[in-house]
Order: sequence, then C-alpha cells, then structure tokens
Amino acid sequence: MKIAFDYQIFSQQSYGGISRYYSRLATELLKLEQDVSIFAGLHRNNYLSDLPNGVVKGRKLAKYPPKTAKLFQYANHYWSNYQINVWKPQVIHETYYSVVPFTSKRIPRIVTALDMIHELFSG
Repeated sequence: MKIAFDYQIFSQQSYGGISRYYSRLATELLKLEQDVSIFAGLHRNNYLSDLPNGVVKGRKLAKYPPKTAKLFQYANHYWSNYQINVWKPQVIHETYYSVVPFTSKRIPRIVTALDMIHELFSG
C-alpha cells in the first residue's frame, strides 16, 4: 500500500512526541514492506534523519528565519499537496490538524487525534 505522511508536525517540531510517533510509525510500516513517503517540505525535524534514504521528501533546516513560520507552513502545504498528487498514494496520513485541507478528495485521509495534555501539564 502506498502511504503518504504530510509535512505538518515535522515543520512544527524539532523533537517531540507526535513527530517521534510518526517517524516510528513510518519505520514500522516499512518493515511490513509498505510503500511509505513523508512529504516534509522544508522542515526542522531531527527524527526524519533516522529514516532510510528516499523516504523523506524535503530538506531539513536548522530553524526558520524569524517571523516566517506561517510562510513556510503555506509553502509546505502547496508543495506537499502537489508532490502527493503526483505520487498518487492510496492513503494520506495527516500528521496534525490541517489548517488548509488537501485538494484531492479522491484519496482517503487519516488523522490521528493524540492526547498530549500529559506533556503540557507533567509534574
């Protein structure tokens, strides 16, 4: 099965529970011989460098220039949307709550709702 993961959480977190979850999920799906691609765009996530070559589509930046995070989000959305439509996956797994929906209505989408309250209020 061709499974695409989008850019969202990887452009928001350098490290973190949600992005670690998705990078490990991709690793486990690869072990099950699934065709997995992460369309990360210009991201700042460190977990993606642990994945095999060719899985991650995009480039890692150390950080975004000041006051450009929203610009990168929109640029990544359109780049990712285009690349996903060209690749033609059977499923798109959104990695966060999308601000702007993907244009392709033909491809089924999955969103995982994660309860991260314990990380916000630990201790």
